[in-house]
Amino acid sequence: HNLKRAIESFQIAIDLNPQSTSAHVNLGRTYSSLRNLDGALDQYFMAIKIEPELGAAHYNIACIYSLRKQKGLAIEWLKKAVGSDKKFARMARVDKDFLNISNSLEFQRTVQLDN
Repeated sequence: HNLKRAIESFQIAIDLNPQSTSAHVNLGRTYSSLRNLDGALDQYFMAIKIEPELGAAHYNIACIYSLRKQKGLAIEWLKKAVGSDKKFARMARVDKDFLNISNSLEFQRTVQLDN
């Protein structure tokens, strides 16, 4: 199975270089694909410990909290992602992971590109 092979590869990459934020984020994305949201969150938080302003990790954390219907946490992390790079606002506007919260005023304010 390709996702299991991907997990093994990312874990090897992390073993070789524990400071690799891209390996942590990619392992987190793979876990998300398998709906292992706790495992994904663990990886994103590890990446943030290494690089606190890592927008990709912030964005993916926001996605997970939205999927879990935890709007406040989703908005909080999405604001951090957008603060690091406006591209995350554009991405969030079309990302199905945010369907749970996309109609909320807080979400709309967060993804406005003129703020």
